[in-house]
Amino acid sequence: VYMPPDQPPTARRLLDAIRAGHCFITERPSGPRLTLSSGGRMMGDALPYPAHDQITLDIGVTYGAGSMLQIIGAHGEIAKVEIEQDSVQLTLEVTLGNSGYVRIQLTDPVGGNLRALTNPLYFDTD
Repeated sequence: VYMPPDQPPTARRLLDAIRAGHCFITERPSGPRLTLSSGGRMMGDALPYPAHDQITLDIGVTYGAGSMLQIIGAHGEIAKVEIEQDSVQLTLEVTLGNSGYVRIQLTDPVGGNLRALTNPLYFDTD
């Protein structure tokens, strides 16, 4: 669960973050950490579908060295990036291909095991 680091954690803030979908899942308590945002919105939030099918994603990976970061949409993998350092901040421009959402996940490139994944960023397609 993502909770702003500038605010003290409380049960109320934790539940609010879970309800908002500001969550990721990791393989173990000390496993990789992921954040996904765009235009001030973060995983679990909805935003207008971007013009020209392009969006800029801000991605944070901690404890992910040696993993493969995959950007996933409704139609499968959109892009992938090898994570070589333990802590990485990326800004990536991707084409959505009419996907109603985008999420990220980390996998072990050798065994293919899923190490962590985020809730999606959703896009209003109306």
